[in-house]
Amino acid sequence: MPTFQADDLLIEKFRTVLGGPDGTLFIQILEAFYQRGGQREEYFTPEDLLDFQEGFDQIRQGEYLDWEDFKREHEL
Repeated sequence: MPTFQADDLLIEKFRTVLGGPDGTLFIQILEAFYQRGGQREEYFTPEDLLDFQEGFDQIRQGEYLDWEDFKREHEL
């Protein structure tokens, strides 16, 4: 079990991520895990995690697809 000091550091890390550009996505991922009660038979594969990292890197570099543009392109 983490020590109190480690808990404080973890909470500070959560706050930093929440306040950053990936905060909304972080909340969505955290909520998905929370709703499952921490119990899940399948976890992310190393390939999934690499895809996440690549996506975060693209967002940081300003590469993204606007949802409205996507809907127009696919006639949704």
